[in-house]
Amino acid sequence: MLTVFSVIVPHVTDVIPIVLRKARMPTRPFSVRPLHLTAACFVIGIVGILVVLALYALGERAIPVWLTMGSVVCASVGFAAGLVLLLREARSG
Repeated sequence: MLTVFSVIVPHVTDVIPIVLRKARMPTRPFSVRPLHLTAACFVIGIVGILVVLALYALGERAIPVWLTMGSVVCASVGFAAGLVLLLREARSG
């Protein structure tokens, strides 16, 4: 007797088998040091942004421009460089 579930979901024997490829190991080891540097740059930028927001919330209206721009640039550069490093490693492996 067919139920609604058996009509919607095919039997295991009806499913086309999927061939799994063996994972390849990269030919060269991935250097983690540049990734750590970009992550540190990103974290420093985020902390700077949080400091700027905290100063503004406490009523300080004369926030230094170097702090604002430095934190935004540092967070952006760290994020972009980390993304480029990860994408380049993924494409080479």
